[in-house]
Order: sequence, then structure tokens, then C-alpha cells
Amino acid sequence: MKIDEKIKIFKNEIKIWSKTLQVFPYDVKLERMKQWGYCSADKVIYFNSDLLFKRKELQIYVIVHELLHLKIPNHGKLFQSLMNLHIPNWKDLDKELNSMKEELSPVDSYNNSLR
Repeated sequence: MKIDEKIKIFKNEIKIWSKTLQVFPYDVKLERMKQWGYCSADKVIYFNSDLLFKRKELQIYVIVHELLHLKIPNHGKLFQSLMNLHIPNWKDLDKELNSMKEELSPVDSYNNSLR
């Protein structure tokens, strides 16, 4: 699958989950970074471009995780309860992604706004 197709599918998942969770980021960006995702205080969500090459279940986990930070800025009980509601196996997915963190390389700055 071409990268443009992967981006289109990823962007569509963000739209679906934004509607489901009733959260709407100011902007969404795709770039190389040392983590899988990040939600800024100004409601911009960043996703690591390496996610495009991971299976859909892992992508959705990160999408939901970062979108929920628009409602809940921490990883407390409420955040975990909502993760359990939407992605029941999120803890396993988190462990799996964390085991892949050494694969992430922040070089080759790649920026792509998904809005």
C-alpha cells in the first residue's frame, strides 16, 4: 500500500474516533519523534509517522489514547476507565508498543498536517 493510502486510512480513523469520543483537536500532525503520540496543551495532536506501518489495532490504540487527552490531561483512574471502555486490551497494546520504542528514530524530520 502506498504512503498516501496509509495516511488517508489513518486520517479517517482519527475522524471516526473524534466523533465517537466527541473531541476535536485544533490540528493533527504526523511526524517522526521519540514517542508514538503526543497531545499538546493547545489541542494539537502529534502522531509518530512510524505508526502508519503498524497494524490497525495499534494505530487505533494510540489515536484513542491521544484523543482522550483532550478531555483528560493525565493517566489517572478516569482516563484508564475510558481506555478500558473503548479499547479493553489497551494495556497489552501499550506494552507491545513500548517494546518497539527502540525502533523509533527522531531523525529525518517529516512533517505532515493531517487536517
